[in-house]
Amino acid sequence: IQLNIIFLVELTKLFLPEMIERNAGRILMLGSLASFQPCPLMACYGATKAFIGSYTDALIEELRETKVTATLLV
Repeated sequence: IQLNIIFLVELTKLFLPEMIERNAGRILMLGSLASFQPCPLMACYGATKAFIGSYTDALIEELRETKVTATLLV
């Protein structure tokens, strides 16, 4: 959870403002097919990857008026 959610959000918060200020930049999020289905014995992993997908979708919308892009690699 710390790696897949907290660090990802913190790194995004660290670098995104400068990208928006420059109106240039790319963010690549590493997702997983596990985010689209239940993962018995790996529930936490699947849930964190689902968060990454939702978070990236939200960023894409928020960045729509800029030249900064967010991409989810699955």
